[in-house]
Amino acid sequence: MSDCCGRMIILGKVTPQHPFDLAVYGDYIFWTDWVLHAVIRANKYTGDDWVWLRKEVPRPMGIIAVANDTTDCFSNPCLVLNGGCEDICTLDAAGEPICSCFPGRELIVGGTRCASSDTNCTADSFRCSTGACIPYHLTCDGISHCGDNSDEDSSYCAFRVCHNGYFQCSNNRCVFDNHTCNNMNDCGDGSDELNCTCTDESHFRCASGTCILSSFRCDHDADCLDASDEMNCPPRNCSGLHRRAPMIACNHTTACIYANWFCDGENDCWDNSDEMNCDTKTEPPQCPPNKFQCDSGQCILMAWKCDKDNDCNDAQGDQLSSDERDCKYHCRSDQFQCNNAECIPTTWQCDATPDCADGSDETDHCKTRSCNDTEFKCNSTGRCIPWAWVCDGEHDCHDQSDESVEQGCLGKQSMPCLFSMFKCANDRCIAKLNIDSN
Repeated sequence: MSDCCGRMIILGKVTPQHPFDLAVYGDYIFWTDWVLHAVIRANKYTGDDWVWLRKEVPRPMGIIAVANDTTDCFSNPCLVLNGGCEDICTLDAAGEPICSCFPGRELIVGGTRCASSDTNCTADSFRCSTGACIPYHLTCDGISHCGDNSDEDSSYCAFRVCHNGYFQCSNNRCVFDNHTCNNMNDCGDGSDELNCTCTDESHFRCASGTCILSSFRCDHDADCLDASDEMNCPPRNCSGLHRRAPMIACNHTTACIYANWFCDGENDCWDNSDEMNCDTKTEPPQCPPNKFQCDSGQCILMAWKCDKDNDCNDAQGDQLSSDERDCKYHCRSDQFQCNNAECIPTTWQCDATPDCADGSDETDHCKTRSCNDTEFKCNSTGRCIPWAWVCDGEHDCHDQSDESVEQGCLGKQSMPCLFSMFKCANDRCIAKLNIDSN
């Protein structure tokens, strides 16, 4: 019996009669023999140390070596979010996942996702599973822009690497390279503002390395992720902040908190001082620092904590899953936070259409809200729209106040249409081909 490489005869004097199948494990070779009716083992280097493991087996067929010290099947990377693959995950010789697609679909940029073979998007676009193209920087931002949620798929977002020209945030979002160190939290987790160079005295460097405007220093709001901009500040008097109960000033920051927030497991003082010297001690986590440990012991990405998705899969009844408990949700600056913590685009607020599940974007606050100098406030709803939308022939306000005579729109509306266009009663111009002959 040869070693199959032509270099050594392993078994010579005692020749196997009719070997059918072969397995190798450790220093031994195992095979089944139809003539000897046995399962036999021998040293794979010398051919010695023959052991008849089974005798009088009528016709032994296949053989597989199984041992306790072999790789655990559950360590297969394809078993974790399908290895980051959208369709098919297989392993190469090194045990690394390789993605492939179902018939009629092909791999797209990144090598993990698939789309229809007849759809093309630009390099700066993301191809949805439906075939639609959206800007690449809108992927994995917590909002489904594709409509089918393929741009927020957890298996894609957890494993992807950002394209050239983009910065990879710690939460795996991708933002433009030129959006880093611009005093804006584009990533949502502040990682695009770390290790930046503060240019002059108008900036303050956080202890974490982030640069913020000096005017944000000691403004009673933690702009640095480590709250270092609210440390070593003049003492703050919290006694006048009677929102629902008296508030107490934190010892080392400008935060004001309620008495029942002490020792509640939340870092309310921004430096965790409200959670020190408590009777209840939390057990040290068993997951790595960048992972969150579910009640079941499962480790998930820290970015999935408080993302409004049941990632721990341990929700019972009306209870939330352990990764969504005790969360204080915050929306981005370009979003409105509903009373139920849901985030919607700011432009959807006060547009006469309830976009929040609880309708909190269309309450009485719309009539009293203020718009900035670049916006126009609709009369009945209080919606804020850009001034450029006023007198543009489109009714952007529910009450049409942006196209009213009071706004001086009559002159713009009386503009004639082209010969190939038809003028509607609202002075809008449309193609004559779109007119119903009836």
